[in-house]
Amino acid sequence: MAPFLLNKKNMSKENLLERLNKTGFEMFTVEGDNKVRSITKASVKKVYSKKRITEKELYNYVGKKVMKASLNKKYGEILDSEPPGHICYWINQALSNVGYNFKLTRWNLDDAAFDSLKNEKDG
Repeated sequence: MAPFLLNKKNMSKENLLERLNKTGFEMFTVEGDNKVRSITKASVKKVYSKKRITEKELYNYVGKKVMKASLNKKYGEILDSEPPGHICYWINQALSNVGYNFKLTRWNLDDAAFDSLKNEKDG
């Protein structure tokens, strides 16, 4: 199911996660789509958790997961233009449903992914 087919403004966490199971992320393989789906689902669950998360914390969380996946040859295309856009779309849906007043962008997500690698080397 393509993201643009979402027609409910606010949906439950369960409904959003169910829809995530039916969507593709434009990775080269089914295994790649499953990896991106796993990252996205974990991120959506974090947004829906009782503990509030800041924009910076969310970028760091997702960025680390994306960078870790990109270092595996099987998922190298995760930093291409489409997968980060899909990740942000679904996380932004969750952010909107929960009432956060910020949204993620694919460009800032790419930056957060590379920053996580730099910070890991610096630390």
